[in-house]
Amino acid sequence: MRFIFLALTKLKGLRETSFDPFSYSQERKLEVKFKNLLISKLSDPKKLKESPETLEAQLDSALKVKGYGHIKRDSLKAAILALQ
Repeated sequence: MRFIFLALTKLKGLRETSFDPFSYSQERKLEVKFKNLLISKLSDPKKLKESPETLEAQLDSALKVKGYGHIKRDSLKAAILALQ
C-alpha cells in the first residue's frame, strides 16, 4: 500500500500536462473551464472597480465549489453561471 502512495506522489508533476490521465475526464475539463473563467474575470481591473458588489458575489460563488463527483459538478456549474 505504501508503494502505491509513493508512486502517486512521484506522479504529481504530471498534473495539468498532456500526460495527466485524469485531464480528459468531464469533471477536470469543467474545473479548467471554471479556473480560466475566474482568472479572466479577475484580470480586468476596470471591471473590478466598476461593480465591487458583483465581484464579491462572484467570489462567494467560487468559494462554494466543494465536494467530489456530482456534488462538485453541480457546484461548479452554479459558480460558472454566477461568473457569466
